[in-house]
Amino acid sequence: MTFLRSSSAALEVPSFQTLMDVIDGDAPSSHPMDADPGGCLSYREAPDGSVTMGTDRLTGQVVLIVQNGDDSWEIALPPKISRFASSDNQPSLLAAKRVAEAAFDAYRASAR
Repeated sequence: MTFLRSSSAALEVPSFQTLMDVIDGDAPSSHPMDADPGGCLSYREAPDGSVTMGTDRLTGQVVLIVQNGDDSWEIALPPKISRFASSDNQPSLLAAKRVAEAAFDAYRASAR
């Protein structure tokens, strides 16, 4: 997975390494898993549009959705969540978001 941005563009989201550190880290323990059963991801985009970062508001865990060419998207999920998602490239950002949200939903269901 790659991350590219123009050196002149202001980076409004954490650096790529910071995001990867968040993915590899443990979820904060202050958020109970079943506090909001319909929890969905909250998305932000990098200024150049190459990376979409979704944050699960219950656990604080992060998903990265990276554009790979003009018509496919790759998903990087936290290790605990990735086993619940397909590893295939998705044909659109919307499809990638659906895969990520379904993986988080499946993870939540398994943790109950």
